[in-house]
Amino acid sequence: MGFGSIGPAVQVRADCKGGNPIQPQPQPAPAGKHTNSQGYYWEQVAGPGYDTCPGGSAAQYWQEYDAQGRAVGAPEPMCPSPKNNTPTPAPPPPPPPPSATEVQGEAPLPAAVIEFNPVRVGLTQLPTFFWAQGVGQAVHVSRSIAGYTITTDAIPIAYVWRFGDGTTATSTSAGSPTSPSVTHTYTQAGSYEVSVSVEYTGSFSYAGPGGSGTEPLGTYYSQPFQATYTVQQVRSVLVPTGEG
Repeated sequence: MGFGSIGPAVQVRADCKGGNPIQPQPQPAPAGKHTNSQGYYWEQVAGPGYDTCPGGSAAQYWQEYDAQGRAVGAPEPMCPSPKNNTPTPAPPPPPPPPSATEVQGEAPLPAAVIEFNPVRVGLTQLPTFFWAQGVGQAVHVSRSIAGYTITTDAIPIAYVWRFGDGTTATSTSAGSPTSPSVTHTYTQAGSYEVSVSVEYTGSFSYAGPGGSGTEPLGTYYSQPFQATYTVQQVRSVLVPTGEG
């Protein structure tokens, strides 16, 4: 008894083991970058090739990079996973504590007010007293920088004066009306821009995600504080005396 034609022949191919077809295994994700929220990412790279996975398949090699593109550690072998083909990057290291330069830029310094004696107008060939108000004490400041709590202790150690006529002087004291910081004698009349810059040093402590500690602050200067000072020339005049 014939069955007639049942259509064209269909060719089916399957790998078998023990007479049973082997189900195809999921393949890993294509090579590429996988970035996390911190900017770290993994990228598939060439590896030594001697690591194998269960079932005898070859391992893939993935390299971790930080947000700046620098390699973190050595490439790691990864076996394809049916659930997740993307490696999980390690958490990024905590940020380092701020440097002394960063702290210097964030720690405000007090302003200086320049004072003179004679107060309004100086005289040539006579000394003028100079001192600075508002500075002279230690500066204690707390700030938050890059997740760290910073406490700064800055101490003034020098006062650099410029008198506007090309001369300078340095003192270790801010001075006062009775004990000036510096004195200066002008030789020519004119209007002069006087300035003073304060040099500081000290230390700062920090506490944050990367630990805590104390570091030297180094030496640094405040901005120059300025004031205009007018100098006049006094000339003697002979006055005839009366006869009698």
